[in-house]
Amino acid sequence: TKRGTGNLTILNTNRLTGGIVIEDGSLTVQTLANADGAEYGALGGVDNLITLCQGGTLAIDGAIVSSQKIEIGEGGGSVQVNAGKSLTQNGAISQTAKTSMEKNGGGTLTIGGTVKLDTLIVNQGTVQGSENGNSVHQYPAVIILNGGSLKDPDAIYSYSTNSAHVVVPEDMKAIWSLDARCDYKGKLTGQGELTVRVTSVRCNMQGDWSGFEGTLNFQNQKTGKYDPLLQWNNSYGLGKATVKGDFENNGKDVTIGRFTEKVSDD
Repeated sequence: TKRGTGNLTILNTNRLTGGIVIEDGSLTVQTLANADGAEYGALGGVDNLITLCQGGTLAIDGAIVSSQKIEIGEGGGSVQVNAGKSLTQNGAISQTAKTSMEKNGGGTLTIGGTVKLDTLIVNQGTVQGSENGNSVHQYPAVIILNGGSLKDPDAIYSYSTNSAHVVVPEDMKAIWSLDARCDYKGKLTGQGELTVRVTSVRCNMQGDWSGFEGTLNFQNQKTGKYDPLLQWNNSYGLGKATVKGDFENNGKDVTIGRFTEKVSDD
């Protein structure tokens, strides 16, 4: 167990066994165990559970692929991925208390394993999603974007589903890059500013965004051979939102609170 508000950096590889608890403060590593490569890392083998509680932080200072499971305990915890660094978390992320996990730092956290977590709070950097075997995006139930970027898996040849509810609080700005072919079923709420990057032809918006009171900036950002096309396939509307950019409504009537640039209706 690591206690106290300071930081502990572990630079070597260890063969310790048992769970690792980070309670308050931070623990910085450059390696973790990976079932497909590094049998041991700074915190031992792949079976060693990493528990973050009472605000404890696992800080990543390398390009790491990890199979070690992360558990969020009482008081919550965070994963900090330093700028220019990355963590591909193939181990499961879960919680033992009704709490949240925060993502800090300018680097990239890729969620590659199963997620059983109520809330993820993104403060900085990028969170990259992945798909499970049923083509469902691996995300917590709620994602709060206080900043940074949310980047969905971009796969035009899979029929994906994303049911995460996204919140952009007042005065916050964030970016969300959509999957090329996905049914989006979650809610969007908040009063902040969200840039939505449309990547291909099958961004199928089915969720209720009617409660969002902030600004939506739709941008076409082509990632494959098909031109981006947002498909607004719901009747909820955007009655409280300010909309600008490239917005495609499939010829349907859509209630918009306010728009500041041309809105496409063809």
